[in-house]
Amino acid sequence: MALVVRLTLGCPPFRVHAGDCRDTAKRCAPLSAEEARQALAEGVPACPHCRSAGLPQ
Repeated sequence: MALVVRLTLGCPPFRVHAGDCRDTAKRCAPLSAEEARQALAEGVPACPHCRSAGLPQ
């Protein structure tokens, strides 16, 4: 499953999403599983809508 992180121009990453999340937008970029784990470890929160679908909490 592809993972993406929502990006807002000029701002740090906002949330980590599962690739099939309904809350993703055009401002998302693909991440590898390792990059997603790193973002979560650095404090970027998992999306509240899709984290139960396989993202660590």
